[in-house]
Amino acid sequence: MQLNPLLLLLLFASLFSCATDKKEDSLKFINSYIGSTGATDSDYGGTIPAVAPPFAMTQWVAMTRENFISNNPYNYRDTTIIGFLGTHQPAIWMGDYGFISILPSSGAVKISPAERALRFLHKNEKATPYSYSVEMQNKAGGIIKTEMASTLRCAIFNITFPEGSDCTDLIVN
Repeated sequence: MQLNPLLLLLLFASLFSCATDKKEDSLKFINSYIGSTGATDSDYGGTIPAVAPPFAMTQWVAMTRENFISNNPYNYRDTTIIGFLGTHQPAIWMGDYGFISILPSSGAVKISPAERALRFLHKNEKATPYSYSVEMQNKAGGIIKTEMASTLRCAIFNITFPEGSDCTDLIVN
């Protein structure tokens, strides 16, 4: 059996064009929130909407709950953020050593997570594998917008404070 060279060339060209014509960014189909909640309000799903490239030493995530062994720092059902966590924790059943949490705030410094919590709406939150942004409301009603992107070991933050606010506070735990 002899293959027609023209048919072979057309077949190869069609396969090549199918592979290269798809310029859609496949990351846009990822839902970072999947697995970030469980069946009840106190359950967790075992995953967090972390911002990090593959095999990163540090993952960054919004903290809606305190970070403990066997507890996720983020739960989609929560409506307040108590910080942004830089974590080395590869899985929830392992302890996290050397983590850091930061929270932009305005006004008086609040140390307790419950006191410093900032309210947010999920419609003002966007999580992707490569970036995260959220608009949070401070106690005075102003909006603090936090955006972050990650590298293998650190994160870059862009924080926008309400106009005229005292934005000298960045709480670091």
